[in-house]
Amino acid sequence: MVKTKPSPDAIDIEMAQVPPTRNKSMQPLKETKSSDLNAVIDKICRICDQCGGVKPPRAHHCSVCKRCVLKMDHHCPWMNNCIGLYNEKAFLLFNLYTMLTSFYTIVRAIVEGVRCGTSKTTCPTYFHIGITAGAIVIGILCLIFMIFTAVMLGEIINMMKEETSTIDRKKKKK
Repeated sequence: MVKTKPSPDAIDIEMAQVPPTRNKSMQPLKETKSSDLNAVIDKICRICDQCGGVKPPRAHHCSVCKRCVLKMDHHCPWMNNCIGLYNEKAFLLFNLYTMLTSFYTIVRAIVEGVRCGTSKTTCPTYFHIGITAGAIVIGILCLIFMIFTAVMLGEIINMMKEETSTIDRKKKKK
């Protein structure tokens, strides 16, 4: 026996023969005026002036990325991306790991500087001054970088607790 595809008319007839449901929640929606529906849509959905896309609440357009970002905090040149709802955790971890790496580098610079500064046997004479000076410079740069990332990490954690962003904070101040 060969099965054939039902014609579109047969499908319509089958759908028309479905008995009406007795559950009131399953009844079709009442007809509404299109102007009422458009007013509701305009209140819920905004259209971005720059990209023309749908702009949900708490979304902002990034002029660098040329797109709207939900719960946008800022455009980060380190990550070359906008920091928003979907990559906030990655940015937090990036700052945490950068701070820890800076701390580790400071400790290593101090250890190598002290080792080469006190012992002539482990460090050749011509490296003695260069390594000690290099360790001091690297230690100072990493200390500055570690303080910067620690402050930024504190701000990120604070904003995550408050469920806000830098842009939201700036809007509240105005």
